[in-house]
Amino acid sequence: RQMQVQVSSYTVSDLWTEMKVETMERTMRLAPSPFAKGAMRYAFALFDETNGTKLVAKVYMFRDVELQSHAVFQGDMRTQAYAQHIADAWSRRLPDTPLQFVQAQLMKCPDGAPVGLMAIEPFIPGNYEKHTNNASFVRPGSELAQAFSHFTWHFTSGELMLTDIQGVRTTLTDPQIHSERDCFGRGNLATRGMDAFFLNHRCGDMCKAMNLKESPVQLCESHSAPEWGATEESDSDEQGQSDSDGSGGVFAQLLGLPAGFGVKMDSSGKRIRSAASSAMSSPPAEADPESGKGRDWIGAIQLAWTSP
Repeated sequence: RQMQVQVSSYTVSDLWTEMKVETMERTMRLAPSPFAKGAMRYAFALFDETNGTKLVAKVYMFRDVELQSHAVFQGDMRTQAYAQHIADAWSRRLPDTPLQFVQAQLMKCPDGAPVGLMAIEPFIPGNYEKHTNNASFVRPGSELAQAFSHFTWHFTSGELMLTDIQGVRTTLTDPQIHSERDCFGRGNLATRGMDAFFLNHRCGDMCKAMNLKESPVQLCESHSAPEWGATEESDSDEQGQSDSDGSGGVFAQLLGLPAGFGVKMDSSGKRIRSAASSAMSSPPAEADPESGKGRDWIGAIQLAWTSP
């Protein structure tokens, strides 16, 4: 189907100012049926006849009017724009291991089209891999993706975390952002999502080389934590010392971790232990098969999760 559309591009210069939007007219040819689907969206082949480029158009698969709204799509655009901004910071920090996100754009279809709005992005040739999701899934051998997620949390002083890392080699797409700010996409699990990541993350060489700050609930080797956003080693240990009263050993046994690993505790360590104790005394809840949501119990701490 050939159609005249409006395509809007979104960029950010920092993490606090409003997005910049640039809109232009394009002639597009859209495939009649999707070639793939993810957890939430269908993917259609799209060809830009104006400049001869191959694209992918994505639309939510659910018949929910709210999901087809401009606000929802704009949240996705904001997520992708923030992702690229933070990836630029990563690439400046590690120029030998640069990362980039494809530019996502919002396509407004003409009256009479099957849908009113679609998210579009360049087609990425190559072997597509999903390294993590927005909860606790971690693909073996995904140290780079995990280190990047940890970096995004550190770089933003715990305000944001980029997850759902996927793409072709170092060209990424479709991330999710966890944040207490409610302006991002549907995959935003806020601090629950951040905790789910850290409970399943052990810092590797890349995290240690960048001296990334640890999360209070992170299962990792003990070492002094840097200040937020610090680029050099610091003597400050705002998160306190590793749990050494025996509770860490219990968590290590529960998760099958080697001796010497424990939960990093801060001044709220008693609250974390209390929550863990309460969780251990209650049975896990069953997942909801229709919504794909349920409860995951990691180290006896209750977390919300969504399917990969």
